[in-house]
Amino acid sequence: MANYQPKIQPSSFPCQNCAKPVSGDSSFCMFCGHTAPSKPENCRKCGAYPNPGDRFCSKCGTAIGMSYAGFWIRFGASLIDNFIKIALTFLVLATPVAFLGLIIFLGYELPFIVLRRPTPGKMSLRLIVVNADGDVPSVGRLLLREYIGKFISTIALMLGYIWIGLDSRKRGWHDYIGGTYVVHKKAVRPTDDAV
Repeated sequence: MANYQPKIQPSSFPCQNCAKPVSGDSSFCMFCGHTAPSKPENCRKCGAYPNPGDRFCSKCGTAIGMSYAGFWIRFGASLIDNFIKIALTFLVLATPVAFLGLIIFLGYELPFIVLRRPTPGKMSLRLIVVNADGDVPSVGRLLLREYIGKFISTIALMLGYIWIGLDSRKRGWHDYIGGTYVVHKKAVRPTDDAV
């Protein structure tokens, strides 16, 4: 006999224990008895409810519980980072060890990548870089994104950055190269460990 899998209706959502549909007004799952938590957030694009633990809609691929950061807010974060980078470079250029200015200018992102933390520009605007699972990407992915990806995005007449404004998930070429997304931190679920 086939296992009965009832269809999830719009007024129901999946149980966090067994993934079977729980009525929106029920306080427990009638299949497994698990206490029903508050109704989970549904996909803002197609309206489907996620399965337990999903961070992206299995129906249309839209991020659930995350909001992609668009071109202008990312541009603002970049301006803040570039201001800090240039200020540090000029401070070092005023010292006898002027070549350190070039190292600071080229390696500004490196400590943040190694620590897997957002740069000050992103921190100030509450943005984070995440992978497809909504977690902090590996150091290798971040290095690929920041150095190879951004180099390609820049030398192609900045088209890699302009692409952020055209892409449905607000990804630049460097995001595609690194397998990353930039999202608003406030929109990430509390259970996420992304910073």
